[in-house]
Amino acid sequence: MSTYWRKRRLWMKFTKALTIFISVFIFYIIFTGLVNTLTIFIGFVIALIMTIIVEYLDVFDISLSLRNLKHTIYIVKFVVFFIKTEIVEHLKISKIILSRKISINPAIIEIPTILRSDTALTIVALTITDTPGTVAVDIDKEKGLFYIHWLNQEVFEPKEIKRRVLGDLEVLVKNMVE
Repeated sequence: MSTYWRKRRLWMKFTKALTIFISVFIFYIIFTGLVNTLTIFIGFVIALIMTIIVEYLDVFDISLSLRNLKHTIYIVKFVVFFIKTEIVEHLKISKIILSRKISINPAIIEIPTILRSDTALTIVALTITDTPGTVAVDIDKEKGLFYIHWLNQEVFEPKEIKRRVLGDLEVLVKNMVE
């Protein structure tokens, strides 16, 4: 291998590590919501550890391709969808908690899914569970069904239930992972 290609490969590895380090550091600072000496130091250490782990395990193959760009776009859409859904559902649960008359209709519902990979099913189940008011109780991979506990079942039509609970989540995860 020529010297040029060795230098180029080393530069690509360095920029990948630097990108991971900066991304983790910025996310840590944003999510702590506090900028002081301690959070900067802890953020630096966490970013350094994560960068070493990712580089050592060679977790990500960052290469410019149309497929990677497509996945990145769906990841960003997923994060935006998740944050929006979290805010809306937290407000709904807060309204239930703060109201004088609590009227809920808890139910275990069955939702069919088009997802087949374990990764996609797990991401959807964890997202559902993380959203206030819903908990993924079981996944039947053979039948393609999610069993979900819904704190306040408002609709009873299967298509409307799927739209209310999953929304665009299933399609986003399918395009992001499968």
